[in-house]
Order: sequence, then C-alpha cells, then structure tokens
Amino acid sequence: MKRNTIYTIVGGVLAVLIVAVAGFFYFRGPATPRVPAIPANARMFNNWALVGCQAGVNDGPCVLLRRAVNQQTGRLVMQMTIARAPQTGAVVMAITLPANVVIPAGVTITPMGGTAVKGPIRTCRPQACTGAVAVSDMLAMEMSGANQTMLEFTAANGRAVRMNVATQGFAQGFAAWQQAAPAPAVVANPAAGAQQAEKGAAQAAPPAPAPAAAKAAPPQPAAKGPAGK
Repeated sequence: MKRNTIYTIVGGVLAVLIVAVAGFFYFRGPATPRVPAIPANARMFNNWALVGCQAGVNDGPCVLLRRAVNQQTGRLVMQMTIARAPQTGAVVMAITLPANVVIPAGVTITPMGGTAVKGPIRTCRPQACTGAVAVSDMLAMEMSGANQTMLEFTAANGRAVRMNVATQGFAQGFAAWQQAAPAPAVVANPAAGAQQAEKGAAQAAPPAPAPAAAKAAPPQPAAKGPAGK
C-alpha cells in the first residue's frame, strides 16, 4: 500500500474519532476535570461500551470503546476506541493516553500471549495524546481470546510505561460492533486493508513539529473495573 494511502486510513479515522469521542474523554477545563459518563444508551459488554450505534440516534460514529478511569481523581487513564476509517472501511483503534508521552516512541498493544502491534501517536492536546493501531483479523482474534491486553508507551521522563488493561468482553463487543457498523460496500476486502494499514501504521505519522513530550502528572495504573466506573 502506498504511504499516502496509509496516511488516509490511519490519519483520516483519527480525525473522525478525535471529534466524535471528544465529549467522552476530553476534560472540559480545569474546573471540571472528571470524565463525563458513558452515554446511557450505550450497550455494555463487560469492560467495553458500544456507543453511537443505535438506529435513529445521532451520537456520532458507531464505536466500541474501553475506558479506564482513575478511581480517586475521576481522570481518564486511557481509552481504546475502535471505528472504521472513512471510505476505506478499515478497522482502526484510536488509543488515548495521558499528555506526558514521548511522541516518536509511539504506542504498542499486546494481547496476553499474543503479538505486539505498534502504531504512531498522531495528536497531542493539553489533556491527552492519541495514537492509532490498525486492527487486523489476527489482532481482533487475539484480543477476543485474551482477558488482558498490555498497553505500552514512553513517559516524558523516559520511563517505559506498561498498563495491563482488562479487556474481557471484547469478543462479544467487537462482534456486535461489526454487525452495527459493517464495512462499506465499496471495500472489496476490508480485512486486507486493515492488515496493510497495520504494516505501515508505525510510519504513517511524520515527525511532530511540537516538542516530543508534554509535562503532566505521571500516568496512573489502568483501572480494571467496568468501563467508565
């Protein structure tokens, strides 16, 4: 796949996700640091929430998300959001992290006993940074069979951060999401498109013009309870 096409798949879906799920995890200013609750009409699959997928309900794109919130502060620790890339239909996971990350180091997810998949960090704001990983058939299968998935990135102080995220319910949630958000008819082989995007995801983002890291409090361990609680 050409590099420009990879930019479109990974970068395009991130642009949509950042806008669509902004209300789900971005803080609304210093006075209100807590993360808004997951919509009441979301369908829950253990730790995963199916959001914006009901017919006739305009909640933005149909996404499957897993959120971890610090129980003491109410602040977001991380969020995984699965959606389809516009036009191509490729499946991409946007990963929201704390703001104090080293951008060039990217983000890596590894299902328990599975294969590590690395993606670029594409966007950073004062509240959070967002990376992207292409969801291949293999990654989806391995996450479906794992109770935990390791999330890895590098903090601003150079320390490698590893979060063991409880991902029970992914198999059921992902199947429901696929049914609610089928690939566009124009995509002849969406699985192949996702696999090609995965191969180039680490190279999809050009070097960020901003400083490599932003200062913020060190990330807290991922919560292992139900999403949003």
